[in-house]
Amino acid sequence: MSCRKARSPHRAATSLLFRLLRIIRFDLHRDPNVAATRFRQLVLLFRVAGYVDDLQVSRLNKLGDNALYYGLRAALHRARADFWTRHRSEHVKDS
Repeated sequence: MSCRKARSPHRAATSLLFRLLRIIRFDLHRDPNVAATRFRQLVLLFRVAGYVDDLQVSRLNKLGDNALYYGLRAALHRARADFWTRHRSEHVKDS
């Protein structure tokens, strides 16, 4: 008998979902809306395939929504900072 941990039969699916959550939340070079749409499509696909139940779908959708919110908020803060940086540098040039 092996002492190794039992692997989940759906480990690849779970890994894919959590990679998408990281993309939505943290990847500066990708559109968070596209990643969120893909995440929701995969959750629906896993639901239809029977990998996840309704409660898990609800929790995953909340995780996706939170990641999208924070990803978009971070993008907005970056855009605002870029705007003010450009605005200040243009103001300095005009002086």
